[in-house]
Amino acid sequence: HVGVKVHHLLSYALLKNANVLGTQEVLRMASLAKIKPVHYVSTISVFSTSQSDKPILESATVNHRHLFGGGYVQTKWVGEQLVWEAANRGLPVKVYRPSRIGGSSKTGVYNFDDLLSRFIKGCIRLKHCPSWKGFEENLIPVDYASKAILFLSQKEDSFGKAFHLINPESVPLKDIFNWVRSLGYDLEEIDYNDWRSELIDAPDNPLYPYLAKFPESLSGTKEKIEYDRSNLVEGLKGSDIELPEVNRDLLKTYLSYFEASGFLWN
Repeated sequence: HVGVKVHHLLSYALLKNANVLGTQEVLRMASLAKIKPVHYVSTISVFSTSQSDKPILESATVNHRHLFGGGYVQTKWVGEQLVWEAANRGLPVKVYRPSRIGGSSKTGVYNFDDLLSRFIKGCIRLKHCPSWKGFEENLIPVDYASKAILFLSQKEDSFGKAFHLINPESVPLKDIFNWVRSLGYDLEEIDYNDWRSELIDAPDNPLYPYLAKFPESLSGTKEKIEYDRSNLVEGLKGSDIELPEVNRDLLKTYLSYFEASGFLWN
């Protein structure tokens, strides 16, 4: 079940029908007459930073109070609650928790409404990027995610499990913008607060609607979370599915698509 409305600015109330009640309806249909398995694509963001200083296991429950994220993440958190409750009642389920899903590693085709694509576009437009020490992106290309989910969905011995579809290596934001700069874009790193002030003064910037996602101060921002991926590694054994490295070459593929499609300047 991947049929959700992804929007990081809308409230829980505005996303509930599609993301929560939609999941509830899928579970209802799966339980009618002949029992049908449910494969639920969640998000790694269902976990808040209040859990533990240890890696979060794939078997970890999500019944804690969710402290972070907007309406979209909240609906995914509730959706998981429904799925695991259905599992407790006997429905065969698998849950997939991806990190940020990027574009295709082959063609560069990318979701233009994704926050990272808007972030890159917005900074290129400003000709400035923020100095944001410690901020990292955990990115997996969409072709890897789809192949992994398809392969795992066909394994009969893994019902009742969750899989963390994450990259074992997160990428510092600084590296991402260094790659952008190395590809010929005029992009200067400046103080975070100065960058945010520039964005405030640029209402036409594609990143402006997401201003609330960038805190007024970096003090007290979320700490890095480590995630276990043992089920994923074990589940993909016997396949030829390999996670493409997130590096300058991959970013070049994405930016080439951004340019060819007109995304950067429209």
